[in-house]
Amino acid sequence: MRQNLPEYNHIPFVHYLHCRRCRTRVATIQDYFPALQILGSVPAGFFTTVFSVEVAEDERYHRGIDDMTLAETYCVQCRNLVGWKIIAISQPSRSHIVGGFIMRLNEIICWNNVLLLDLLFGGNNEQAPNDQDGGADEEQDNDQNGGANVLVPNE
Repeated sequence: MRQNLPEYNHIPFVHYLHCRRCRTRVATIQDYFPALQILGSVPAGFFTTVFSVEVAEDERYHRGIDDMTLAETYCVQCRNLVGWKIIAISQPSRSHIVGGFIMRLNEIICWNNVLLLDLLFGGNNEQAPNDQDGGADEEQDNDQNGGANVLVPNE
């Protein structure tokens, strides 16, 4: 008979996030602060804690954006740029504090192999209506308008 052990009932369910290139665990979804940011053209999000990363100490890899000084942050396994650590900020807020991380949502995958950006914001749902014109479906329609599969009514 299986005994119900109370200590196992208190273990939280953790969803790990991984580097897109090498699948190394770099964060948990529980440490994500739900707000999309765009740094340059890169979709990014704030995390209070990350792990298995290396923060660039050399000032050549630091940059100033929106009253913050950011240090490039790489996956420790494959050296993929996964985000930036906030090392200085002129006006701290709930979503931006020194020591936090702004991570590239398009460089992190979820526990289910879905890009974090797609999981949080539904991916790139903008599709031009003309993208499907003239493709394989249209050729198939042409083949159905009078090929070997045309039925001739009995007379």
